[in-house]
Amino acid sequence: MVAEMNVDTDWSIITWQDAPVFDYLRLLQRMLGDEQVARKIIEIYWSRLPGQLEQVKELAAADRQGELLRLVHTIKGSSGTVGAMQLFLLFKELERAAQRKEPLQALLKTIDKQVQEFEIVLRRALS
Repeated sequence: MVAEMNVDTDWSIITWQDAPVFDYLRLLQRMLGDEQVARKIIEIYWSRLPGQLEQVKELAAADRQGELLRLVHTIKGSSGTVGAMQLFLLFKELERAAQRKEPLQALLKTIDKQVQEFEIVLRRALS
């Protein structure tokens, strides 16, 4: 689902299920309407995400809390910047769960599924 929400949306009260998978308008607004820059930002984000997600899983398994939190925070910010709002909110949940030292496996599986969904929506939106 490609959707647009108000740039001023209060993301603290929206669940990841209620957020758009990809909010291209949000990205375009952040890039001052420059579609070439927006596409380049998405390309960079998408090229890094699989490796970063694999690293998150490795850090979680090795119980390397500090590195895990830094990486999850980085991915969360990048996801918000590109308009991957469901992933932004899921990484926000993952960050909280990691801070509380809660089990992360179920959330990581959900993130894996949403990464696949994001890829589908992204390809449709940019074709």
